[in-house]
Amino acid sequence: MLYEFQSMIFDDELLGPNVLESTLKKAENWLYVLAKKLGVQEGDVIRSFIVDELVTLYCYRETCMNKSASLTGQYSRNGQDDDYYSKKLKYINNRIAVLENQITAEQLTGQPSKYAGYRSIPLYRGG
Repeated sequence: MLYEFQSMIFDDELLGPNVLESTLKKAENWLYVLAKKLGVQEGDVIRSFIVDELVTLYCYRETCMNKSASLTGQYSRNGQDDDYYSKKLKYINNRIAVLENQITAEQLTGQPSKYAGYRSIPLYRGG
């Protein structure tokens, strides 16, 4: 495993104390799903700031889904979700979507020579 539960810091007041070791394992599996979409092998993924941020958000997302008394859209008051976990879940899902769209194979691996150019089109000038 890339992550050890004891070495992680979950500093969110609401979610941090509720993250379990099994949650971290599941979050790491979500990371590998993303890596596969980007054409990166599981063994090539390294820890970095952006990868740690993404795994932490995956942990928080799983914790929200497990702890929420009402998942988004199931219970509402005046059309608004009335549960702190479901409100956090909306924010976390939005943040994950942003990071997943921004992250590149190079950032997942730290190997610019092997994964450079992924999600890009090389431009050639005539001459």
